[in-house]
Amino acid sequence: MKFLFSLVLVTGLAAAYPSAFPEPEDYSNKKDCLSDADAKRITDNWLGIFSGNPGLINTTLSKDITVYDSLINNGNLSAIATNRQDYYAFVTKFTYPEDGVIKNAKYTLEGGGLMFHTCDKIAMRYIGHAESTGKFSAPAGAPITVAVNQLLSVNKKKEINIAWSEYDLFTMLKQVGVIQNPFGGF
Repeated sequence: MKFLFSLVLVTGLAAAYPSAFPEPEDYSNKKDCLSDADAKRITDNWLGIFSGNPGLINTTLSKDITVYDSLINNGNLSAIATNRQDYYAFVTKFTYPEDGVIKNAKYTLEGGGLMFHTCDKIAMRYIGHAESTGKFSAPAGAPITVAVNQLLSVNKKKEINIAWSEYDLFTMLKQVGVIQNPFGGF
C-alpha cells in the first residue's frame, strides 16, 4: 500500500509541476525504448551511485542531468543539479565517508527488485541502509535507514536525463543527529 501511495504521489507531483517535464523525445521507433534489461541496468547503476561507486555518474547520467528533490532544496521546486559535476558534488557531500554524513551505504529496491518502466521512464522505491559518520550528534556507526520514491526519465542514449526524488528527509536528519528528537533518542 505504501508503494501504491508513493507512486500516486509521484504521479500527482508530475501533473502539478509540468514545467519540470520537457517535451518527450519521439519514441515512434520502439527500438529506442527501454527494454527490461536496460531498465534494470539503469536502476542498478542509479543505486550503485549512492552505494559507493560515484564513477557510475559518468556512465549513467546525461551530461545535462536535471535533478529535482524539493525536500533537500527546502521545498524549493527548482533543480538541485543541472549537470553531472553538480550532482557529483551533491552526492559526495552526503554519501561518501571522507565528505559525507553517512558511510557504508547500500541501497536496494523494495519488494525484491520491484520497479516499473515505460519507454522512457523508470519508477521505483528503494531502501537505503547506512551508518552515521558521527559528524553530527548521532554517534559514529549509528544505523541510518531511508526509503526513497524515485522517477527517472531516460533519453534515447539510455542515460538518465531527469530525476525526481521524494523521501522522508526529516527522519534521515533525525537519525544522523542534525535534528534532535524532542522525545529523546534519535
